[in-house]
Amino acid sequence: MHPLGIAHSAAFAIAPPLGLRAPPMARAIQPTLPLLPPREQARALVADFAGRAGGGVFPHIHRAAVAQGLRARLDQPSLISQEQSSLCGPAALVFNLATNDPVHYAQYVMDLYEKGSADIRRLHVKPGSDLRAYDPTGLIDPADWIALASLRDSENWFFDYQSVDDEFAGITLPSDMESWFKKIGYGKVINDTNLISDKDEANIRAADRLYKDDYWVCLFINDNMLTAAKQDQGSMTASHWVVLNSPVTIAGGNISFDVFTWGQGHRQVPDPGRGSHPLTLAHFFDVYYGYVAAKY
Repeated sequence: MHPLGIAHSAAFAIAPPLGLRAPPMARAIQPTLPLLPPREQARALVADFAGRAGGGVFPHIHRAAVAQGLRARLDQPSLISQEQSSLCGPAALVFNLATNDPVHYAQYVMDLYEKGSADIRRLHVKPGSDLRAYDPTGLIDPADWIALASLRDSENWFFDYQSVDDEFAGITLPSDMESWFKKIGYGKVINDTNLISDKDEANIRAADRLYKDDYWVCLFINDNMLTAAKQDQGSMTASHWVVLNSPVTIAGGNISFDVFTWGQGHRQVPDPGRGSHPLTLAHFFDVYYGYVAAKY
């Protein structure tokens, strides 16, 4: 029996996650069995989870729905979405986890569902009873609700996060994002953000260089940036986190790039939809407040 509770088959062996190695005896017994890649390990964990009987500590969420959501997100991590909730900060972090550490992502969600708490290395997550009792049906995918809302509620020291309508309690500050990346194991974390005053061209060019140097770059913006009808309106403060998912192009006084947000892995900035027009640097800086970047 594997230490994670999955039986070895004659065809494959599941490697322990997160760099752990099997004890010498286990290696001696099965020296020729191939190890599954991390994403396949995660899928095997989810299959085992789906086959277990009983519900979890989220009474309005069925085990099958969690397993279905996990399978889809292991295949396509960009499906992770806060929908209409204010959980964009947790979405940026969990998208990172599902992309780069699928075993720990799957185990994190399954532990929350079955035990009511989970650890991502040094980040301990334990949502309150009010959040666990909430019914998110039809508002957000169950796997995303468990992963994102639990993180936000557990990290709030004053306001409870209990439903998708709790906008203020769902806000993620740059200091939170910085702390989360450090706790989940990132050794290089850069926080260059402002809460109110806009950032400048040097800042977005630095974010672009970090992206090209394999940093995970989260941009702190006002969500007016993401729709053609509002991108020129400016803002008083940041309201949204997105993940930079392409190089930044600056040419002719305009700027463009792709981001992950709202379940879209490559949402274009500026918005190419109806009424689309170039996003000038001047208007971009009216809705841009910096970045948090992380690299192992």
